[in-house]
Amino acid sequence: MYTVRFQLELSESEKRFLSKSFFYANQMHNQLVRYATNRLNALFHDKEYVGARKAYGEAEFSKKKG
Repeated sequence: MYTVRFQLELSESEKRFLSKSFFYANQMHNQLVRYATNRLNALFHDKEYVGARKAYGEAEFSKKKG
């Protein structure tokens, strides 16, 4: 894979706009990842979910045929 980079000629207001836009997009991404991680951790500590996963893993239809 190759990357081609071009230098943009931007005014100061455009640079500020792009900088803020990427900053806030990065902040939103980090918050979404943190939220999803917390929800997954809560799910993995839920006894009902853990039991259901264990039952599914032990079920005959979920085992691979070899």
